[in-house]
Order: sequence, then C-alpha cells, then structure tokens
Amino acid sequence: MPRIPDDTLDVAFYLYPSEAAAKAGQEAGGTGFVVMVPFERVDGLAVILVTNKHVIQQGHTFVRLNRKDGSAPDVFEIDPVEWYPHSGPHDVAVAIGVGNGKVHSFSKSVHYEQLLTRDMVREYDIGIGDDVFMIGRFIGHDGKTHNRPSVRFGNISVDVGNIYNSSSGHNEESYAVEVKSKPGYSGSCVLVYALKSSTSRRSEKKEFVLCLGINWGHILERRPVLDDTGKEVEPKRYVRVPSDMSGIVPAWRILELIDSAKVRNGLKMIEDKTILYEGERRSSVEPTVAEQDRPATDENPRHREGFTALLNVAARTPPQGD
Repeated sequence: MPRIPDDTLDVAFYLYPSEAAAKAGQEAGGTGFVVMVPFERVDGLAVILVTNKHVIQQGHTFVRLNRKDGSAPDVFEIDPVEWYPHSGPHDVAVAIGVGNGKVHSFSKSVHYEQLLTRDMVREYDIGIGDDVFMIGRFIGHDGKTHNRPSVRFGNISVDVGNIYNSSSGHNEESYAVEVKSKPGYSGSCVLVYALKSSTSRRSEKKEFVLCLGINWGHILERRPVLDDTGKEVEPKRYVRVPSDMSGIVPAWRILELIDSAKVRNGLKMIEDKTILYEGERRSSVEPTVAEQDRPATDENPRHREGFTALLNVAARTPPQGD
C-alpha cells in the first residue's frame, strides 16, 4: 500500500450516543463520512452525511466534526427522524449535512461522481483482488477529544452478492473484503484504488480512487460449540464468530438513497447561504453548503484534486500532463 496523505483522514466523522459522550470521546458509537453532492439552487455542493442504518437505530445520532483551526471539535445533534434510512434491507442511512466548509475539513470528502455504480464496475474492471482501504474509528485509539481516524487495508475477496449482516438481521447485497473491522468502524468509507503500475487490468482506466461502499461490520461464521476435549457438544450448538472479513454495502446503494425522492425533497429546503454552527445543538435541519468546493468545470477542476492527488503523492510521481 503506498503512502496516503494525512488529510485524507478528513473524509471521516464520528458518531456518539450523546453530546456529553461526544465531547468526552466516550468509547461508543460509530463512523460516518461526507459525500459532496452537486446542488442546482446554490453555487456549491450540498454536504450529505453517510453512515450505517444500524448505527442510527442504536441511538448514535450526535455528529462530531474536527475544526480546521485545531480547536475543540463541534458536536451536532441530528434527530433520528432527520436521518433517511434506505427503504430496503441495505444498511445505509444519510442526513442532509451540518458544518461549514470554511470551518470544517471537507476538502477530502468523497464526491458524488466517485460513488461506484454497476456500470463503473465494468468500466474500471473492478473485481477480485483489487486493493482497498477503509477510513474509520479505532475505538481506544481514536483521538479521544479530537477525531483521529485510522486506516485499514485489504483486498476485495468475494464479489458482490447476498451476505448475512448480523447487525441488521438481513441478507443484503455486499462485497466481502479482507480488511478487519471492529466496533467503531461501522459506517466507514471503503475506497478502491489502482495505480498505473497495475498491469492486469483490462480497462483503459489504470489509475483511480473510487468509493467502493460503506462498511457494515464483521462477516460472521457459524462454528460448533466444543467441550473441554475439543469435541462438539451434544445436542449440537453453534456460535457466530468473526471471519476476518468485512461486509461492504456497494456504493450504488448509497447513490440510490441520495437520489431518492425523500432525500432530494429534503435538499430543496436548502437556503442560498452557508450556515455556520458554533457547536450549538440543532433543533431542526438547516442544510449546509460547502462554498469553497464547486462542481467540476473546465475552469474549476479542483473538486477531484483531493483524491487524484492521493495517487500522485502515493506513487511518488508528478502529475501527468495531457
């Protein structure tokens, strides 16, 4: 795995069960990440917060965001009814964002165009063995009073298919990725990448970083209960144990939710201004726009720089010209 720029960690935020827990850095909750979505009513991008449905259902609805100036993070309460869960079995929920692009670190957020679709899987020839990394919360080593995400690395092990998610209690469409999860990593962004040095890829697109999806946790195996001698007990009993594989909801399910009528109707509430929260508790949704991040145009290609720069820095090569 090549070197990752430190500010790539800014893609993640933390979720807690209460404001006090968030301010104290309590060892509870999960992870989420920011997706920037083009929005026609303002000259900017709407901030969408993404996490697992089960994280919200467990009451972890307080979002903690680092500030650019390094001072104490801001904590925002988003009422459970203001989260939009996926209507199907998919373990995804989104909220229309909080924070401010001038105050909080959104520059390395995932952009809407980076969310993997089924067509992109074919276009980029993404499959078994592709390298991935996950940015999330290593509880106990997560920065305590400031978000300090960690990165775990691995590969796609099993192509997308139905996998049982013990957190949601459903079989759901998922990738199996050989990257170890643990409590706190639920809701983490999982990115798939390739460098130009990759020779086996059948696609012309040899260099990319895309959002593969969102981590929902351990894939569990069913194992028999053994007695003291190592023999199976009678009558037979079974327990579920971690398999060292993680289940990843594919990004097209996130995209499906962002593009749903309920979320798009929620975005229509957005005002033509940037709303700055200085840590106060929110009583209602007031969507936020990151003014400094603009949609891509020939004059303004900056929105892709965060992750394409990752490739150049990681490979220790200068940007390639046309």
